[in-house]
Amino acid sequence: MTGIAIATTQRKTVINPPATIEAFLQAGGGGGGYGSGGTTYAASGGGAGGFRYSASFPNPTGNFTVTVGAGGGGRGDGTPSVFGSLSATGGGGGGDGNAPYPNGRPGGSGGGASGNAPSGSPLPGGSGNSGGYSPPEGYPGSAIPNLGYAGLGGGGASGSIPNGQYDGANGASVSITGTSVTYAGGGGAGGKTPGTFQQPSGSGGTGGGGPGGANTPTVNPGTPGTINSGGGGGGGNTGPGTGGTNGNGGSGIVIVAYPASQFLQLQVGPGLTYSVDTTSRPGQKIFTFTAGTGTCYWG
Repeated sequence: MTGIAIATTQRKTVINPPATIEAFLQAGGGGGGYGSGGTTYAASGGGAGGFRYSASFPNPTGNFTVTVGAGGGGRGDGTPSVFGSLSATGGGGGGDGNAPYPNGRPGGSGGGASGNAPSGSPLPGGSGNSGGYSPPEGYPGSAIPNLGYAGLGGGGASGSIPNGQYDGANGASVSITGTSVTYAGGGGAGGKTPGTFQQPSGSGGTGGGGPGGANTPTVNPGTPGTINSGGGGGGGNTGPGTGGTNGNGGSGIVIVAYPASQFLQLQVGPGLTYSVDTTSRPGQKIFTFTAGTGTCYWG
């Protein structure tokens, strides 16, 4: 008897993408301010980019955008980081030593206020973005209560920064990759040597904030915020002739994690720089986006 071959079809069970994922978004940090030429005012540090973490973010469906925020240039704001409908606000730029831009700008965290105001006049730091979130994305930059001619530190993700502080505020930590990493430190103020009022340069806050330009008679630029930290840039120092240039804000980062057993996986389109880790957290697949913007989907 001749055997009859029976065709069989192996059926795959399609597992839907996870309903929620773990997501961390760090926006780009704000740039520090420019130091003034001559002997007058000091520049301030930029605010850190917004810090957003969700342990159970509703997973986007269809095609959605992922963007890694860039750091701000001269006293400019950082740009947002985005994953679908979740976003983090770019950090606010720091106040310049020269008019007409003394105020710290608002952002995820705010830039520090500069002393380009009459001695003794209060000047607020840029506000941080609460957005109704708990905790907020970040906090205000340092303000000038009764301290003329100063440059002050940028805000960070850890909490409010005292008025009159030169150092940038510290950032906050997250362990989505399996290791605790600190992001979103504020930029330090630039130093000022010449003239009747002098001040030291401020250090950058933990989490990638750039230090301010050193307070020497020579021109010193502020240090940029660390790449992929969202740290604020340091303010330039104030020296004779030409003041120090600012440090740019640090770029942001986007990290998402979800169960590695899912059949539908995150598909990444062109325009994004990313890596995939399946070993640091057993059972989890971790996508880390470090630059660019592009379209993603589950499939």
